[in-house]
Amino acid sequence: MKSVRNFKKKTIVLSIMLGIAFCGNAYGGSGVEAGINVALNGIKGYQQYGDEEKLKSAISGVASIASSIELSANFVTVSAEKIKTLTESLAGGTQLNLFEHTRHGATLELADKVGRYANALSVATSAASASVDIHDFAKSEKTLVDSMTLFKNLSVTATSHVPLLGTGVVIVDMSTDALVAQINSLFDAGREASVSEANYYRTLHELAYAKIDAAIIQSISNGIDVDNDKIVEIQKMVGNEIANILDGIKPKNRFFDGDVAVNNYNRLRELSDRLIRAEFSDGFLNGRVKRFTATINEIRIAEKEFVAAMNSLMSDIDLIAELDQPLQSLRNSLHEREKLHSIDHSKFSEKAISDAISNKTVDVTRTIETTRKLELDRQLARFDVDIFFLADNTGSMGGLVGSAKTNAQAILDALRTDARFSKVNAQFGVGMFLGDPSEWGETATSAYQLLQPITNNDAQITTAINQWYASGGGDWEEANFYAIHQVITQGAAVPRDATLKSNQVTGWRPGAAKVIVVFGDAPSWQNSVNEKELKDLVRTTGARIVFIDTSQINVGQQSNVFAASSGRQMQDAALEIADASGGSYMHLSDVSKIKEAVLDSVYDAIADNNWGGGMLARIDAGTTWRSRTPSSVTAESTDGGKTLVFTLRYPNQPNATFSVDTSVAGKVYGHEYYQGAITGATNIFSKNMNTDSVFHINAAQDFFRFVLRGESGVVEGYFGERLSATTKLPTSGVSTYDLRHRVISPYDNNAYAAGGMKLFVNWTSGKVYGFESNASLAGGTGTALFIGDIDRSGLEIDGQYVFKTRRLTTAENSSIPRYIRDAMRETTSLQFYGSAYPNGLGGTFGSTFYNEAGSPTLSSMLMSGYVNEKTVTKPYSPANNEVWSGYAVGLVANRSTGAVAVAYNTNPNDVQMTLRPVSATAKADITVRDGGTAYNFGSDWSDTSVYINKDAFAAIKEINGVPSYAATTMTEDDGYNYLSWGVWSTELVATPNTSVMDGSHWIAGTLTPTTSMPVTGSATYTGQIRGTAHEGGALHALNGSTNLTANFGTGNISGQLNVQYANTGAAYATSNLSGVTISGNQFGGSLSGSNNAGAIQGGFFGPAAQEVGGNWAIEKTSGSKAAGVFSGKR
Repeated sequence: MKSVRNFKKKTIVLSIMLGIAFCGNAYGGSGVEAGINVALNGIKGYQQYGDEEKLKSAISGVASIASSIELSANFVTVSAEKIKTLTESLAGGTQLNLFEHTRHGATLELADKVGRYANALSVATSAASASVDIHDFAKSEKTLVDSMTLFKNLSVTATSHVPLLGTGVVIVDMSTDALVAQINSLFDAGREASVSEANYYRTLHELAYAKIDAAIIQSISNGIDVDNDKIVEIQKMVGNEIANILDGIKPKNRFFDGDVAVNNYNRLRELSDRLIRAEFSDGFLNGRVKRFTATINEIRIAEKEFVAAMNSLMSDIDLIAELDQPLQSLRNSLHEREKLHSIDHSKFSEKAISDAISNKTVDVTRTIETTRKLELDRQLARFDVDIFFLADNTGSMGGLVGSAKTNAQAILDALRTDARFSKVNAQFGVGMFLGDPSEWGETATSAYQLLQPITNNDAQITTAINQWYASGGGDWEEANFYAIHQVITQGAAVPRDATLKSNQVTGWRPGAAKVIVVFGDAPSWQNSVNEKELKDLVRTTGARIVFIDTSQINVGQQSNVFAASSGRQMQDAALEIADASGGSYMHLSDVSKIKEAVLDSVYDAIADNNWGGGMLARIDAGTTWRSRTPSSVTAESTDGGKTLVFTLRYPNQPNATFSVDTSVAGKVYGHEYYQGAITGATNIFSKNMNTDSVFHINAAQDFFRFVLRGESGVVEGYFGERLSATTKLPTSGVSTYDLRHRVISPYDNNAYAAGGMKLFVNWTSGKVYGFESNASLAGGTGTALFIGDIDRSGLEIDGQYVFKTRRLTTAENSSIPRYIRDAMRETTSLQFYGSAYPNGLGGTFGSTFYNEAGSPTLSSMLMSGYVNEKTVTKPYSPANNEVWSGYAVGLVANRSTGAVAVAYNTNPNDVQMTLRPVSATAKADITVRDGGTAYNFGSDWSDTSVYINKDAFAAIKEINGVPSYAATTMTEDDGYNYLSWGVWSTELVATPNTSVMDGSHWIAGTLTPTTSMPVTGSATYTGQIRGTAHEGGALHALNGSTNLTANFGTGNISGQLNVQYANTGAAYATSNLSGVTISGNQFGGSLSGSNNAGAIQGGFFGPAAQEVGGNWAIEKTSGSKAAGVFSGKR
């Protein structure tokens, strides 16, 4: 029998764990203290009186709660410092590893939830005695439901937890009659001060959503699949209950005085009617169902870890009888929970699920405290503006030329009398163009003809416009680019031919803004001037180009020819040049509306709004666009910025409006912005998008983001106060931003979005690096990268974007992986937004989709985001030219057969990262082997690379025409000092149709000198796992935890890898280290589990072996293969 003292120590530690885990879940944040107090009382009883019965009583008393309250080892870390003090003093620190078994990744958010749950109980208790506002009461109940979702036993309904309130009042479980009576009672008690019409309206809205959530949770708890039929059932049930509540409360008309109350009542009635008709789309429930499912999986994993920890602890205790019953109860509970049906996400649109942002966890109790007065008025750029009308005069332009002649005077009159131009001194000029000078029969002076230099004489302008004609033109392409170049430069020579010039002087006034309005219906030749040359010119001169397209002035080649020396322009050239110049592009389908088109487009070209934004729209399969003109997104507020009405504009579309109320936006966990529901979005470009649409806003209230969804359409955009001065940009340090990126796929014309890009900005070097390692875009999951530079004069970031999918398919021509990149036309930019600091980023630009055959198709994308950490510091900074070594794995895919092999390295010199902080660059060299076959990625200093800090660097190069890379995937708070990790992918030229797939991982750092390795004692390293599995013909992202113990005296390492699916949290495999031995600063050996076997190798990092890292690979008996990297620290 073990000694009594050993039993005492371990029982004390167990009582502390049980007290915290059980009571913490039962009573929220204060319950953690209660759990510790229970354990301390037991300890005190033993220490003072030697009474072991008090210890047993403490254990059994706390453990008995297990039958009704949720277990989760996550809560152990909530009071980690107190736990650590107790365990170290009572058990010599030997049990501390039990706490490190917990899943630290979710601890902060879960701990915050515990606090919210405790606060909800307190508020609800006060509300029951009518001492709090009814709205707060409803918010507390909704918070309680959210908390139950995370922390309550899923096999027990919410009703079982009514006694926890101490009031017997739980809105979500009361009958309608009882609920009406309760609300009426609260209205009576609080009518003098605490209840208002607005709060009544908000209360019932909170109630509706709380009831819907409760119904979903209860369905999941009872093992019911939440499919579309269930969604309809839930909506109708809640709608009828809300309607009954309204009927029951309506007679208390003293609360319905005035138009506001009546309006609120009618809007509530409309809400209940919509629910009864089940009009909320799948997207309304997708986010909730997905969040609840992920939470359930997380709780299950935590429960298993907790029970495993208890089993480990009790294995040496002979007096186990006192604990056997509660432990058996836990085992039974887990067994029952395993029988629950998992939710089948295939019942929902995969695109909608991956696109959902309203499933972010929002704290509705944390809102923006003070509304900032927003100055939203739009202004004009300059007093003097020269406007030049330039038209294609070939034969196909007859309709527009005729309309221009008819409306010439009206256009000029409007430009002088329209209120938008009241402070503008405008003068005008006129010209025309035909075929390019390179075409047969054309010359430098016939291709472009100046008809009237800049003048303030309207009669001369009208006369010149009347000289336009529509005749001739043998081929499709015209001299668009050449003519614009000649107008701007006043007839100077083109960049590639000093003899090609027209010598026709436009007559620009000194200091006047230059605006060129181009009318056309056909694309341009690039023989004389190409897109790149024209972009460089408009940026240098400040000329703003407006394109009014009556047919196909924007069409062109899909391949990247924007800098070609001949041939037709690239697709979207007109839009690209307009964006680069700060002008606008308008497709004019009705030439009779030429006057309105000119006024709107010229106004956009000369407006200099303090506030502005952009949008990306997918209205239906045939209607998509991107736009960031000054009129694209505007907002107005009549109450100083508390509520805003947004207006979205796009040519040939009806204006779209919607409203946001900044005062009700709740703080998004883990981010520095707030989220609220959008209202009034019932007619967004003729689509009802009032369902599941949200907006984001930061605390400074100088940057907004919105996502509108409904009726198969989506519009995403941003709006904010443009940063006004270079002096507002930091000059040193590193900041991080959280970004969303949305693309419109040309394959199915759907809009895909991902919301997890982490962007690092080094203000000292001016370099920018962003990544998202599990983005779902274009029909597959993969890694997105952004590398750029800060343009201080332009107050923006210019860069390049790459997304490479890891999807596998043998049904297509799969010579290369599918990937997306920006259009590589020097217009991939993100503008800074903020009143005093760059709080936001936003931009729209072209993108190119490459299919598995390498064929490009042009499309559009949008990126936007908020600053997350203004100052990121790292305790360790590499020396210049410092070389890191490490480990990697490669998932090598044969695209012809679908076979995937696993390759890895055992020598850390096969993975090397060379870092140059001085030049902000990096170089990568990775070699892995599958038997005798080696696979390599190696970059050079001439390739694209970036270095921000030790946790943020990347190298990209083109291999076989496809972007290949090695890039870090660490966030600003991963907490390692001597190593970093990331992903890599490369194409194998020598082996056609073969790739090292995205999702292959590496880890590297500064290895511990062999002379500094410990030779005695032991150390425990806990950390994370990252990897990828090949299963069912597809690649799946993995993560998990590891716990390794190194015995430096014996030279052995023991421990376990717990691997799980990243998207669901379900277990993939558990594998134990076997025969792993230390050699110098490295180690290696075998892995084995009940259904798997494999290998592991790694090394010690840091000057004194503070951290470990390495690679692992396993194969399951089912044939599934997986490989990845691990990290750990003491």
